[in-house]
Amino acid sequence: MSWNYRVIKRTYDTGETWYQMHEAYYNNAGEITAITVKSIDPAGMTMDDLKESLDLMYKALDKPILEYDNIEYSDWD
Repeated sequence: MSWNYRVIKRTYDTGETWYQMHEAYYNNAGEITAITVKSIDPAGMTMDDLKESLDLMYKALDKPILEYDNIEYSDWD
């Protein structure tokens, strides 16, 4: 299984729409099988780890935006 960060668009019952970063998980065919329920904050054990996390998130901005309600959610936070 592989993963990357993806931008997820979520519209709440209040009508507010938010764009957030989530981890997306893929099967061997390259299809998204799950995303994290909660959005992901950039983090790392070192400054280099944090930079790498931010770089990967920045690359997600060039990928198509995914709709939160159209994807299964993983049990991982």
